[in-house]
Amino acid sequence: MTSFSSARDLLEEVASRYRAMDSYADSGFVQELDRPKSSPMSFETAFRRPADFKFRFSSPHPYRPKRHLISRSQVGLDAGKPYYWSQDYSSPAELAQEESLLMAVAGATGVSRGSAFTIWSLLFREEGDDLFSTLARPRFRKFACVDGVRCHRVAAIHRGFRRIDIYIGVDDLLLRGWVMRTGRFPQAEMRTNIKVGVEFGISCFSAANAATASAN
Repeated sequence: MTSFSSARDLLEEVASRYRAMDSYADSGFVQELDRPKSSPMSFETAFRRPADFKFRFSSPHPYRPKRHLISRSQVGLDAGKPYYWSQDYSSPAELAQEESLLMAVAGATGVSRGSAFTIWSLLFREEGDDLFSTLARPRFRKFACVDGVRCHRVAAIHRGFRRIDIYIGVDDLLLRGWVMRTGRFPQAEMRTNIKVGVEFGISCFSAANAATASAN
């Protein structure tokens, strides 16, 4: 276990680790904390440097009798070409070629409840311009356990003066999740089944395969 002189140093080391990765995969969910009985939005990430990326996410209809209807979306890079695929419940699917991955992720950020931005920021943004660099007053708090992994817990101030608790694996320095309990939309974003150094199939990142994709 590596020790850090400050929480800021830890966050900078984590950001550097993500920028150095050749490949990465995870799955996870976002849960609205003010609606504990609501169904979480689930997501999956696949990434292979330099130009392959896929982030797909899905959520059931918010009206309980229609929970069998699922909204699905996928944003990514197919051989370096950015796209955004979506199917809103039972509506026809749409595939749009985007000007940049930045624009594709921007379109997905709201409907993914911020989770698309989280992982895109860590894997693609330049040093000093990632998710963690925007946080104010990061401070260490008591260690926590997330999904069986011992984690550093860092409390910080997010944009809009909202407190956020960030959970980072002590041994692997990977983001396991974050929780924002204050503000208009309190929520938790948790990442599981994290893998580094992944071997992906030839067609894994194809935009043409988005129609058969579904987040677990």
